[in-house]
Amino acid sequence: MKDIIFPFFEATKFAFASGCSSACVYGGQPKREQLPAVRAGAPILVATPGRLNDFLEYKDHMNR
Repeated sequence: MKDIIFPFFEATKFAFASGCSSACVYGGQPKREQLPAVRAGAPILVATPGRLNDFLEYKDHMNR
């Protein structure tokens, strides 16, 4: 979890300065709580590799 905090805060600073939004998704939290942030389409997404794969697989499954 500590490994994702620093990149997320850096992304948040960049997003604020540029007028964008950011979202952070990671394992250990329910996907259904993180899904709205992903669906909102934030231009900057900070994610752990496993959780990113979870959402990519979910998207592939929903497109069938």
